Amino acid sequence: MTSMFEWTERVQSFDDLKGFNYLDELRKFVDGGLIDFDFFHATSGILDGGCLEPPCAGSSAGKMGSKEVHLKEERLEHFQTILRALDTGSEKALLRGIIKYFTDLRDVMNGQILRSQTPQGQLYPSYRYTLDDMLASITFMAETGVGGSKFYIGEAKKSDGVKYGIINVITFLSQAYKEAIQFDACDENNWQLVNDRFPLSNSCGQLGMSYQDMHCREDEAFMECPVKPEMEQYALTSALWFQAPGPFKCGPRSKFPTSGFWDYDLGRENNEDAYANSRGRVDVEGCCWWGRGVIQTRGVW
Repeated sequence: MTSMFEWTERVQSFDDLKGFNYLDELRKFVDGGLIDFDFFHATSGILDGGCLEPPCAGSSAGKMGSKEVHLKEERLEHFQTILRALDTGSEKALLRGIIKYFTDLRDVMNGQILRSQTPQGQLYPSYRYTLDDMLASITFMAETGVGGSKFYIGEAKKSDGVKYGIINVITFLSQAYKEAIQFDACDENNWQLVNDRFPLSNSCGQLGMSYQDMHCREDEAFMECPVKPEMEQYALTSALWFQAPGPFKCGPRSKFPTSGFWDYDLGRENNEDAYANSRGRVDVEGCCWWGRGVIQTRGVW
């Protein structure tokens, strides 16, 4: 009771009349996701020295107030240890910090980041990639994950550890924009022109790749499956700009003997004549834009 009384008198009621009020800062610390540990360092200074950052004015060695906080970093380590032990300041706190960071920047995210574009470079708000969906996906991947893998959201043991997670999200976003957001499509987009046309056999590989001939890494070989020429698949999405190529598809030669190109003037497929992609493919058998179990779809959340 004596120590708690001292806490209420010296720390809990502290107000330096310059902007730091203990209870106000406590609420900010909690509302901010339990990640700004400057708050805790300030309480150590108040308790040990009588001000936010000892040495405090009017104090001297041997009297009330220290020249510096005694065992400052150890105090913080104990605080973080207790937070984690009570499931208060661990990954959940980091996740709250990340969600708050991007939520506070909602206008920037919607106005500058989550924007798709037409081939002419005209920007518009993405229909398929939204901030709420991104945050929901980060929450799932950080807390639950898939196959034992979780999205990295920072370091709980560091005072500014959430920054690592934020930069991880930003790095992910920059790649996601190039791969998918700019096209406003969740499946791979038919984007490579061959002599000013979009071959339908691009579904089997773009930039000279052949998806059905790709293999998993040695440590992931167990996930690989053989090509099934009879398999027939259709993508669900494609780019949304006017007369953009339609969704990819694959199927056996018995159903699709040859593949042509996307007639963007008419907004439909033209299969009257075979039209090769950059690798020379004029069919869509066995490729399915994710051959041999190597996922090639470009969707990101």
